[in-house]
Amino acid sequence: MAATRLGSFIQQNIDAILSEWEQFAKTRIPAAATMSLLELRDHAEEMLRAEAIDLLVVDLMISGGDGLDLCRRARERSSIAVLAVSALDFGDAALQAGADAFMRKPLEPLRLISTVRHLLAAGRRPASAGARA
Repeated sequence: MAATRLGSFIQQNIDAILSEWEQFAKTRIPAAATMSLLELRDHAEEMLRAEAIDLLVVDLMISGGDGLDLCRRARERSSIAVLAVSALDFGDAALQAGADAFMRKPLEPLRLISTVRHLLAAGRRPASAGARA
């Protein structure tokens, strides 16, 4: 049986998942008692679409250099593939922080596309298998 990524599964089954969520929420979540079915569905869809993300691209210099912390937090909370980018050579630090790959800016479009395709095709790898692109 072929492996299915969570994001792909959610996208392919969003209507059935949302229908089940509506039924569950009505019986288990106190706030659901005051929400319309449309509000329940919108809330659940927002959460599911956030989980359906397959790749996080992080500029390491965002907010004065908090990109490394964002890589660490993403790795602690998720198995999402992480591509770190920076104008400075922070490749080693990015990989140690949990990025799956690092690219130095300015980015070459074809190399970026190739790296993204590789990360998406490979799925989440252990952080020690990260690579510099």
